Amino acid sequence: MAEHTPDLRVVSLADAQFLGECLLKPDLPVKLDTTARLRGWKELGMKAGEVYQSMTSSGGRQVFVFSDTYAVSSELAFYMPDKPATYLAKLGSRRMNQYDIWGGFEKLTGQDAIFVTTKEKYKDFPDGLKNAFDAWEQETFTVVERGRVLRDYYIFRCYGFKGLDAAEFNRF
Repeated sequence: MAEHTPDLRVVSLADAQFLGECLLKPDLPVKLDTTARLRGWKELGMKAGEVYQSMTSSGGRQVFVFSDTYAVSSELAFYMPDKPATYLAKLGSRRMNQYDIWGGFEKLTGQDAIFVTTKEKYKDFPDGLKNAFDAWEQETFTVVERGRVLRDYYIFRCYGFKGLDAAEFNRF
């Protein structure tokens, strides 16, 4: 049994060396960098916090924050200053999750909102939200690390929330 221990150590050292080279290699394409999805959220949280502050400081309506993906909604909830409540809209097909159980959209009518997505197909505002707001403005926020684009975020300032149709789920 003890004779197998050196083999495990060699594999572990080789894995550590490989990971170290990948993480320290600045020209590794983002698509091949499996850790890229773990980075950039703090920067997004700070940017979304700036947008939130500018919208709430005008003295107008209350502002809520939401996304179309679980990852973006939960990362915003964690990284935004003051930790505002975040929501998850059902646009397209996805499984049900705790955001759907918590609900809350029905209490937000009349408020303004910040919608954040990473999906390029929604960079011009999703069709499923166009009837839910009176108006919106879009800006692109790009997170760059070591000269590489990690991710583009599409941030929308949305005005006059009119409500969303209740989501129906066929998967849990």
